[in-house]
Amino acid sequence: MALDALENQVLLDTLNSERFADTAPGAIHATLLDEGRYLGSVRAMYRLLAPTARPSSPGTTPCIGTRASDS
Repeated sequence: MALDALENQVLLDTLNSERFADTAPGAIHATLLDEGRYLGSVRAMYRLLAPTARPSSPGTTPCIGTRASDS
């Protein structure tokens, strides 16, 4: 089942939080599960991060999982 708009926003805010700034989605997922929180699958994390990915320079392809705050 797909996440609704609010769930997507909560997950995206978590992914872009200072706490997880330099952390891969798989590690974020594991950390949240250890804390008893499930916000979405690892795939959902990558799907949400993909539109915010920016190339580091013109003509390059963005890496999936690059956060907007990384640039």
